[in-house]
Amino acid sequence: IIVMLADFCVRYTALVDCYMAKISKCLCDPCELVRRQTFILLSRLLQTDYVKWRGVLFLRFLLSLVDESEKIRQLADFLFGNILKAKAPLLAYNSFVEAVFVLNDCHAHMGNKKSQNSKVENRMFSIRGNDRSEER
Repeated sequence: IIVMLADFCVRYTALVDCYMAKISKCLCDPCELVRRQTFILLSRLLQTDYVKWRGVLFLRFLLSLVDESEKIRQLADFLFGNILKAKAPLLAYNSFVEAVFVLNDCHAHMGNKKSQNSKVENRMFSIRGNDRSEER
């Protein structure tokens, strides 16, 4: 399904753009193959500007830097170190505070209360220090 949606994104960018948050949920799938394929397909779409670094996409890609799989961590390191640095050099700088709040699953500020994500989805994409992800 992810491969099909990536192909649709090339032909019908405006129609698939609203599903990027749902597609990027596959970056936390239990299966390494699904995570790696999703990462590669989304990276290719980002490189060719069919998808933009908007919304939660950047924050979900950040979690790939601490993925369980060494291959995915290497891909993420390459993406952030080479491709993102050239395409959007200030994206990490401008999104730093938001990333700290989202990755720690913090809801203390007003901006995150407007989030449409469910609590389960918020926990899926957080690396709070009170569970097994503390070392991440």
